[in-house]
Amino acid sequence: MKQQLKEAVELVERGLDKNVRLCVTGLSRAGKTAFITSFVNQLLHHKDSSGLPFWLSHAEGRILAVKIEQHPELHIPAFPYADALKAIEEEASWPQSTRNVSQIRLSIKYKIKNRWVKKLQQVSHLKVDIVDYPGEWLLDLPLLQMNYQQWSRQFYNWLAQEPQKSLSKQFHESLKGFDASQQYDEAQLKKISQSFRGFLIDCKQQGSGIHCIQPGRFVLPGDLDGAPVLDFFPCLDNVKVDISNTNFAQLEKRYDYYQEQIVKPFFKEYFSKVDRQVLLVDCLEVLNQGYDSYKELQSTLTKLITSFNYGESNWFKRMFQPSISKLLVAASKSDHLPPEQHPNLKKFLSNMLNHSENLVGYQGVEVENTVFSAIEVTQPVKTDYQGQTLICVKGLELDSGKEVVNYPGKIPTQPMTKTQWQQQAFNFVDFAIPELPVGEALPHQRMDQVIQALIGDKFL
Repeated sequence: MKQQLKEAVELVERGLDKNVRLCVTGLSRAGKTAFITSFVNQLLHHKDSSGLPFWLSHAEGRILAVKIEQHPELHIPAFPYADALKAIEEEASWPQSTRNVSQIRLSIKYKIKNRWVKKLQQVSHLKVDIVDYPGEWLLDLPLLQMNYQQWSRQFYNWLAQEPQKSLSKQFHESLKGFDASQQYDEAQLKKISQSFRGFLIDCKQQGSGIHCIQPGRFVLPGDLDGAPVLDFFPCLDNVKVDISNTNFAQLEKRYDYYQEQIVKPFFKEYFSKVDRQVLLVDCLEVLNQGYDSYKELQSTLTKLITSFNYGESNWFKRMFQPSISKLLVAASKSDHLPPEQHPNLKKFLSNMLNHSENLVGYQGVEVENTVFSAIEVTQPVKTDYQGQTLICVKGLELDSGKEVVNYPGKIPTQPMTKTQWQQQAFNFVDFAIPELPVGEALPHQRMDQVIQALIGDKFL
């Protein structure tokens, strides 16, 4: 009896934890907006949806009602769910991508299952806060471990590599005549800073395979667009830092300000309260781009994941005290390849991040991998090609708007050598959203498994 009472008390105490905070991130094109829109949509349509068999509390008939609530943190913009759904359902277009931080709160009313807690109350509520922000901002986290000179040296080492080297000519031109030891010249610093930012934007838009762009706010500034805090650039000139009022001193001052007033407050505001982290990965773009892009993305994601090296001795935890207990790493756009290849995609993701996930798992954080599609926009079809039957996908090509049948190539389940990468010829195409019935749950692949993985254990 003592053991049963103890268990009941523990469960009641867990039941008091009626709020779970999810942070969703991923680099551009990973599908963050589509993911959050579908997540909210599946929950709101739980009553008329038969496509959620792996959300166990829903399958047990214990989910009574779901609604969107106004978040009490009124200084943070609300996630534009209505606008995103309107774009999908009424305009058959992908919603606007994430360019700033936003959040949305859902309240879920459910029947309690545990026999001991049921003696105290029959029904409870779970509040789910979902935070959306550009993954590029997460790349600023490592800057907190570097001073201005260290960051400058790292940048110019990175700049010596292709393809960024070929994109940097205009930035190098802007540096001609610049003397870091001369008296601070605001007009000159602003002009070079704009050229530096233009170079980073070119890397993002034209640099095939470039994923790690720092500082992240320079390419997705959000509400900092045009602010003087972004008017700095890396400089290798050897100038004594104790000489004030020089160009160098001003650049160093702005870098320090960026660290203290932009990067630190952002992570403190959002990561000190996070329970679960979702990291979305677009593996298909990397498969299209090849070996160099794969290595770059692997390195970038490893930096992100190991930054959340949630152990007590980790500087990130000491600084921001995050309480993240679960990390879900998910490959998006699974509907862009035939269902028979979904296990291959999951294995490819696992191989790419095996080392970094192992490090996080060692710290006691539960790590899961999955593949999913927030909005299913294709159908699997069979086609004959050179005497073989291939399973392909059929959908509307985004660029042309025409219906196409695509076989993207077979995703390997083992890590490839550089030569093997060069021998591959993957052809993943971008698909448009077809016309969908208004007012029904969005079609998806495995969003129910994602819901179960993120919040399933919260329904006692």
